[in-house]
Amino acid sequence: MLTGQAIFIRVKTMIKKVLSSSIPLDNAAEPIKHVLADCGLGSPDNITNEPAYSLTEFEQEFSKLTVEQQQKY
Repeated sequence: MLTGQAIFIRVKTMIKKVLSSSIPLDNAAEPIKHVLADCGLGSPDNITNEPAYSLTEFEQEFSKLTVEQQQKY
């Protein structure tokens, strides 16, 4: 999230309605660092901007899923 451009969210409600949205992450790095620090997941000083999981790694892992699993997630 610290190095991304946007985050996509899809929610399936209790009445089986699907809601989707894309949230831009412009200028979000500092607020995200503070939230992580407040949650005890690190301090703003030791959180890096290095992605823990690259897009390439995600795409490689995602491609290993069956078509049904890919459509589900």
